[in-house]
Amino acid sequence: MKWLIGLVTTGFVVLVTFVVLAVSFSQPSDGMSSYSHSQLDADRVMTQQMAVQTTMPESGMLQRSMDTGYLNALEQHVQQFNRMIGATP
Repeated sequence: MKWLIGLVTTGFVVLVTFVVLAVSFSQPSDGMSSYSHSQLDADRVMTQQMAVQTTMPESGMLQRSMDTGYLNALEQHVQQFNRMIGATP
């Protein structure tokens, strides 16, 4: 009987640990606060106009694009922009 209680307790601890880890890693980081609206919008426009690739190193966009938080923020910014203009629900 003690082994059954130990087994159930161990299973419960493993389940709780798994749920806590799954929830903590599934929440995206909030990169929106790190970058200004004007910077995100300028980079959105630049991304859409890839013909001007020669200015990317000068503007710092390549350095920012290596930051996962920046990429998340830019993606959220584009989604917000698309919602504002009615492109997505």
